[in-house]
Amino acid sequence: MPRREDDDVAPRPGASGTRTPILVGGFALAAAATLAVFLTDNAQYLRLAVVAVAWAFVLATFAAGRRNTDRVAAAAREVELRRAYERELEREVAARHEYELELENELRRETEDSMRYELDALRSDIAALSGLRDEVARVSALRGDIAALSGSATTSRR
Repeated sequence: MPRREDDDVAPRPGASGTRTPILVGGFALAAAATLAVFLTDNAQYLRLAVVAVAWAFVLATFAAGRRNTDRVAAAAREVELRRAYERELEREVAARHEYELELENELRRETEDSMRYELDALRSDIAALSGLRDEVARVSALRGDIAALSGSATTSRR
């Protein structure tokens, strides 16, 4: 994965490697200037103390500015991560919705196929019953014919 410009925003061991020496240096300059002001009356040392205090202030300001820059970069990275998370969540929701639609269509197809099979079986049963009804009607007609023949046979014998 490529390195991002704000990857060093998150606190890691050794991540504050430049800030700590700057703050220590500023503190050391301020302490040395304070000692020089209280311990000497020499004008040259006092001037050097004023310059040291100025540099301590510059270093402290630089370190504080870097901290704010890190915070801004961290906030920007957080916003970017949130957007990426929301996009991923939307993709997952869309994939889930698509899966549910496919499942619904598959179940509908299976149900329709099952109903079609059952309807075809019922139609064939009805056709068979219709054939039986026709046969029963023929048998009934034959009975009538047999009864008529046996009645005419008995009348003709008498």
